[in-house]
Amino acid sequence: MLEQQPSRTAFAAAAHRAAHQLLERGAIFKDPLALAILGQDAETVARDAEADPARTGMRAFIAARSHFAEGALAAGVAARGVRQLVVLGAGLDTLAYRHALGDGLRVSRWTIRPPRPGNAAALARPASRSPATWCSRRWTSSAQACSMA
Repeated sequence: MLEQQPSRTAFAAAAHRAAHQLLERGAIFKDPLALAILGQDAETVARDAEADPARTGMRAFIAARSHFAEGALAAGVAARGVRQLVVLGAGLDTLAYRHALGDGLRVSRWTIRPPRPGNAAALARPASRSPATWCSRRWTSSAQACSMA
């Protein structure tokens, strides 16, 4: 993993979410910020996804997984008053920027490093939500605390 770069896993998942928005028009899962956080143009993302048809299944899986997880979160907020979500290994996930589950939901993102500054800045427009907390730490055998703003 390169310093100041997302992991290959984080990048691939984000690329699948962005490609789903472009190629399937977000039929399973809507993420209007998927392309912005990826930091690539729509043509490149679509061309790369279409170059390997074997990726279609993984793209559908990533979209379904996101749809299921966010649906379960919404149900928890509505039915049980869930007020906190902790995303471990958050990578380039955009939920903290776009959720519409109310200001009472605190989203804490734990990842090795947050998105590149240019990508995060692209999400900082008025329609976007800011993540409640970033904790960017390398995982070690001993727990490390981070500032919870």
